[in-house]
Amino acid sequence: MKWRAPSERIRTASEIPIEVDLTDEDAVPIYMKISEKVLHLRRLGMPYADIAKRLGVNVWMAKKAAGWGRIGRTAWTGLTHVSIRKIM
Repeated sequence: MKWRAPSERIRTASEIPIEVDLTDEDAVPIYMKISEKVLHLRRLGMPYADIAKRLGVNVWMAKKAAGWGRIGRTAWTGLTHVSIRKIM
């Protein structure tokens, strides 16, 4: 068995660099996926009922998407260090 020299550092698991994609596209809520579309249609003057019908969601979901889109995509901590554009 070969012994280490005393000056050689012991490399622990915490020092090994790794990259992991922690998001699953199916796990991202619908309102986050449609927020840009909802905001765009709202700016064009379309009511929430028509937006919901066009996107295939209920009115509550369209309003939630608009609210989430206004506060910013980085407000949800579940997407830390991951770009939302990558998910969409």
